[in-house]
Amino acid sequence: MVEEPNFTLTFLTEDAKRKQIAEDYWAGRREGYSWIWTETVSTIAARYGMPKHLLPAAVREIAKAFDTRVKCSECSAAYELTSRSALTTKHWGSFVCARCQEERVRAEQQKRREEGAQLAAWQRATIAELSSRAGARDYDSISYAEAVVLYAIALASDETYESGILGNAGQLHLCPSDGLTRQLLGHLFRKGLLQFSPDTPTSAVEPGEGGVFSYYPFEVRWRVSPAANGATFPQVFERLGRIIDLRQKHAGYEHSVLDLWRDLAFDDAVTFLRLEIVQYRCFSEYRRGPKTDEAVQHALKNFAIPQVRRIIKSVVKEAAAYSTHRGYDSRHAQNTIPGGIIRYVDRALSDHWKVHPLVYDWQKEEALLWTVLYDRVLAVGSHGFNTLSENMLQALLSSQAADQTSSSSGNNTIQ
Repeated sequence: MVEEPNFTLTFLTEDAKRKQIAEDYWAGRREGYSWIWTETVSTIAARYGMPKHLLPAAVREIAKAFDTRVKCSECSAAYELTSRSALTTKHWGSFVCARCQEERVRAEQQKRREEGAQLAAWQRATIAELSSRAGARDYDSISYAEAVVLYAIALASDETYESGILGNAGQLHLCPSDGLTRQLLGHLFRKGLLQFSPDTPTSAVEPGEGGVFSYYPFEVRWRVSPAANGATFPQVFERLGRIIDLRQKHAGYEHSVLDLWRDLAFDDAVTFLRLEIVQYRCFSEYRRGPKTDEAVQHALKNFAIPQVRRIIKSVVKEAAAYSTHRGYDSRHAQNTIPGGIIRYVDRALSDHWKVHPLVYDWQKEEALLWTVLYDRVLAVGSHGFNTLSENMLQALLSSQAADQTSSSSGNNTIQ
């Protein structure tokens, strides 16, 4: 070992000629506060007949050099030098040697493996507990809206109809957006109408604070809860169909239909609005605010869903054109959209405009709940979908209720 003022050399060979290369490379002296190398790298490389750029690597095969001034903060090992320039490099903060860094990595990997194993064990136990928790349900006691949603799920999947297994819930296309579909699945789970299947993947659940847990509805393998009376799943879904066909005779019919329509219509409109805005690159990141919600609700009260899409498409296109004008930036142009929707609706109403509906073609089907709501529940078909606003829907429901009352009164008289 050759001692130097700032570093030590530990030779990896006993070959004197090779050792001399390393000694020449690292030879130097201190002058004041500076370290001066005895010879240049070019001179040493020429002496030993090798390219200049290969000399540092050759020296590292002959000897290891350590800066004795810099110590590892964990094991106190000296800092290993890879070249001359490393000796004069200033070190900020604590130094950790390569061996300790590797040990840190191994410890961190082991910690992650242990945490992963603990998480997986918790996930398996949670899914097992959830899949065994829920019992059978009395389907005669569920709400009208729950009957509609479960019936739509059965229509989407033959497997669900036959065995109660949903399969891939993400492919149901119940609602205009996945967000509303997740909310409905969560509601059915909380009501005990859907259960976790034992074969649900562990990635579907995550631990939370305070002993609670969260789950991802589209990753859960759902199953419909069995009937308390022992009915088969086809019999359950036939019963749901009969509940839907009660319409006004069901106590929750009008309230359920209105609430379901409002949720679906608002979800449809804001989803369509977001997609329209995104397709124009001139707009900045889309953020929906209370004025947008107010504008959408105003439009839905007065126009059918496909008509509201047409209004949104026109207003967004106009806002995109504004963004190209001097004095309008993208944020300013995007902020004109809520007011533009309100003005369009008011003008269309006052001037009696005919707003043509915008419906999806066969490549993008309408959400399944729209089909069930208009074809089975309201029995007004595509014409009703294209023409019924919220105000018109309320009038239709009131008319149906009046007809039902009149019919009931007449039946009592006959009896």
